Amino acid sequence: MAIQISHYKLLKKLGAGGMGDVYLAQDTTLNRYVALKILPRKFTSNPERLGRFQREAQVASILNHPNILTIHEIGEQDGFHYIVSEYVDGETLSNMINAGPIAIQEVLRIAIAVAEALAAAHEYWIVHRDIKPDNIMLRRDHYVKVLDFGLAKLTDPGGASSHFETQPGTLPGSVRYVAPERLLGEAADPRADIFSLGIVMYEMIAGTTPFPGKGVLDIIQSILKTEPAALAESRTDVPDTLGLIVMKALEKDPATRYQTAKELLTDLVDLRQILDYEDTERRLRARLAPRSD
Repeated sequence: MAIQISHYKLLKKLGAGGMGDVYLAQDTTLNRYVALKILPRKFTSNPERLGRFQREAQVASILNHPNILTIHEIGEQDGFHYIVSEYVDGETLSNMINAGPIAIQEVLRIAIAVAEALAAAHEYWIVHRDIKPDNIMLRRDHYVKVLDFGLAKLTDPGGASSHFETQPGTLPGSVRYVAPERLLGEAADPRADIFSLGIVMYEMIAGTTPFPGKGVLDIIQSILKTEPAALAESRTDVPDTLGLIVMKALEKDPATRYQTAKELLTDLVDLRQILDYEDTERRLRARLAPRSD
């Protein structure tokens, strides 16, 4: 592949999605690898699609956090609209979940990283609105990155939407991860992201969704009316406290859910510290136990 856009040489295609194809590219000016997303030409005349594409770069560029994908540049050349971001060498959380059971400590590590990213975004009144395993990547060094702020919404402290809102009457995000209040037509606030992260945590632990359904309508009804099965039913090594944390994040009423990502983050960090202490104590007791020989 010898295509070049601006000073970026496209090396290979990494993937494709509704908002464009993503390529591994070489920044010939700074001599580094980057990811370059190109909006398909058929969408450049669609104001909503083009707006979402540009919004992804604009919103993410507001944020500066190690668990949020870094945007380097947004540009246009010869009719090609593109976003240049850091290159994440790794896999999506979706692939990791599909590969099999994830250790509880790893579940906590990933959930804490995503909660930290959301807490940072929410400080700027940015609601992601599309938290799902496909938008969470794990680098080969295990670092966690939250991607795709194309559906993000800015709110003011009073909850009013800004120009980052999508068109009235539309339902952004993947329905399987949308909070009940969004399904009922209410505006998204940070608690909607917390519900989505609750679903992601549940899937990491159980390997399946808490709200199953054969189609969109079934899934919507499940989210609105069905209580998830207890996580202890899916595997025996789930700490009771972790089950309580996930279920609180999945409360259907936003008023009884975690009110901020920081609250969720605090509980996740506290639980990890407790489990780390218990694990350390077990290893110490094993070393100090009298030898039978």
